[in-house]
Amino acid sequence: MGDTRWMRMGELSGLSGVPRHTIHYYIKKGLLPEPRRTGRTSAYYDSSHLKRLEEIEAIRQERNTPLDFVKAELESSQEAGEGKRRTRIERTRSSGGDERADAKHVERKREITEAAIEFFSNEGYYRTGIKDITDRVGMSTGTFYLYFTSKEELFSHAVTTALRDILTEVNYLIEKEKDFKKRLVLRIAAMDRHYTRFSRIITQLRAEAIIPGSWAEAGVTEVYNELALPVINDLRIAMDKGMIRRLDPELLACAIIGMSDWLMSRKNLDHAYSLDDVMTFMVDMLLGAIEAT
Repeated sequence: MGDTRWMRMGELSGLSGVPRHTIHYYIKKGLLPEPRRTGRTSAYYDSSHLKRLEEIEAIRQERNTPLDFVKAELESSQEAGEGKRRTRIERTRSSGGDERADAKHVERKREITEAAIEFFSNEGYYRTGIKDITDRVGMSTGTFYLYFTSKEELFSHAVTTALRDILTEVNYLIEKEKDFKKRLVLRIAAMDRHYTRFSRIITQLRAEAIIPGSWAEAGVTEVYNELALPVINDLRIAMDKGMIRRLDPELLACAIIGMSDWLMSRKNLDHAYSLDDVMTFMVDMLLGAIEAT
């Protein structure tokens, strides 16, 4: 295949630190170019895929931006041309730095975030100190502040990062499924796989957001929007097709998310109910109430 160095999906995932399903989803969304295919199951990637993954992760890590924004950012930088390119990865680049240093910054920020997710999930927000996290990743506490301004900022970033990783997986799984009921079941099953880790840090975020004007208020709003918007979109489509009754899609999405949360909590309480029990109950009750007659 010429002088270009080609790699398989496993190597690209390992070098970039991005999961396989996420890479597949980025390709489906047009954020990554299609690989070179030499057969039905043979696909090869080159350095341009790796570089683009670094750019995508840099934009997402900086402000946890949605994929639509990432795509628009990348497209605008391409339109500007190589000589005028001003992506976020360049705007945050320190003077005298290079792309390798920038990629290293993104990688280290992700390492801090992953360690934070583990500590906040297992130990809780108040029992976790910045030093716990920096010790885990082999970093001084002073260096930590080159990546985050405070533990509060890290916590919000950890929550939204964990959520977006889960939603990326969910979106990849349901991409080709058009049936409203089956999409709902797939969402529930995917969320269940991550419930224990995810629910603990969400509960902590909610607790902090009770205080008016607290640092967590914006985080709760962002998390709600990330969870609700895809469900709202599915509900609107189902309503337009006459599959379900016309109700307030935002309130209905909120009811579905709340019901899922409590039913998963009940399932994990004493394991008296299985995931199939929970999904059957929820889908039957929900669709029985909202299906068009």
